[in-house]
Amino acid sequence: MVRRFRIDLPNVGVFEQLGFSIMGLDDYQKGSLKASMRRFKAHFGLEPRVVAIVWKELAESGWLRFAGVRSAKPEHLLWCLLFLNNYNVEEIHSSRVGCCETTFRKWAWFYATGIAKLDRKFVSGNVPSLTNSNDY
Repeated sequence: MVRRFRIDLPNVGVFEQLGFSIMGLDDYQKGSLKASMRRFKAHFGLEPRVVAIVWKELAESGWLRFAGVRSAKPEHLLWCLLFLNNYNVEEIHSSRVGCCETTFRKWAWFYATGIAKLDRKFVSGNVPSLTNSNDY
């Protein structure tokens, strides 16, 4: 018997809320929309809208069902992005998100591997040339 399970596609607001929670900001501390998006991007490297697109692509690629992982959650993707964007030791990251180092490592690398396997439109080793404006 093949087990099937549904992967929910969270909206942008879910990633915003989870991200600001990880950052330790409440509604009063976020500031203006521009400032809050700048802070979010400083922590995770992407805007919440792009994080939602990455989650959707991971779900559609089947990665979130890989090896029967049932407990994949949107916050784990944010942990990965935090890890990739901020080069701290696991002890710092894990204490920031409220888990042990082993759990943080498991999810950060699970999603990092999944992101690396996405289509080249999302992951590319090509660096755009600064002289050709058509690259942007």
